[in-house]
Amino acid sequence: MAFPILRARNSTTPYIFAFQEPFSGVGVAAQKAAAPAITAAIRPNHGLSLIKLSTVSIKVFILICTFLHFQLNKFIMALKDDTKKIQEAVGATPDGIYGKNTALKIIGKLDFSKEDLTKIIQKKAGGLPDGAYGPNTAKGILESLGLGEEEKVTVTSSAVEGSYPEDTKATPNISSYKIRPGGVVLHHSSGSYEGSISWICQTKSQVSYHCIIDTDGKRNSFASDDSRCWHAGKSSFNGRTNCNGFLLGLSFSGNTNTRELTDDEVASAVEWLVPRFEKWGWPKDLSTVTTHREISPGRKDDVDSRAEVKIKDALRAALDK
Repeated sequence: MAFPILRARNSTTPYIFAFQEPFSGVGVAAQKAAAPAITAAIRPNHGLSLIKLSTVSIKVFILICTFLHFQLNKFIMALKDDTKKIQEAVGATPDGIYGKNTALKIIGKLDFSKEDLTKIIQKKAGGLPDGAYGPNTAKGILESLGLGEEEKVTVTSSAVEGSYPEDTKATPNISSYKIRPGGVVLHHSSGSYEGSISWICQTKSQVSYHCIIDTDGKRNSFASDDSRCWHAGKSSFNGRTNCNGFLLGLSFSGNTNTRELTDDEVASAVEWLVPRFEKWGWPKDLSTVTTHREISPGRKDDVDSRAEVKIKDALRAALDK
């Protein structure tokens, strides 16, 4: 039995035009399914002439398609078999379907510590990966799920007779040469106060500020004013690049985009900053007080504009006295 096809003149490439009737060994459904694609392959006005194609040629075409389908199924089955082997090895139900339970079993077998898992979660939630689970990490998780609410901070002031305590835990993350600071960059750490201190005191963090302030106003100094800390990254301010080379880094704990600064944080920042205006000759118009958001636009979002306004308003009042 033979079937008509079209072939371009002077061409050896056949184009199947249509099946006029079923033939032995090939299902009618398969022929009908192939017809639209075959018809689409025919291009008019190419000088086509009607010829005949044997049943054997059609069968070969169908057999090739069947072979490819078989190979795909074989590959899928191999993946399922590999998944089952992994599931058996980690103690999960060997159903060949990779899902949450299998992932959890794999993580369990990798023997991650709670600190390691917390760091992974913190990175995903956009927090400081210090491994310390606390309110900031919890809040970051909720925010990443679209469930976060503005934090209501209630703290007891650490001030003693109007002054805030300041500790010194030095960071190894400073450059060997000295700077003359011409201003200050306001930051937030995204992590807890203690967690941020721990992280910045580790060489692997490659991050440092000159000072960080907690919600109750207490501070920690990481380096002297003339040390080049690593807080700004790629940055530019008043026509100068590499802000680490001429600006101090002052940070607040947590995320100022999701909470407002406490009165103690603001008062402690002013207490730390005011003496430096005179020491380093900074102009009192606050033209050298900036934010990470301003010096690295599009890359950083700290501090929030509310925090910036609070600090600058308090500084103006203090400097005008």
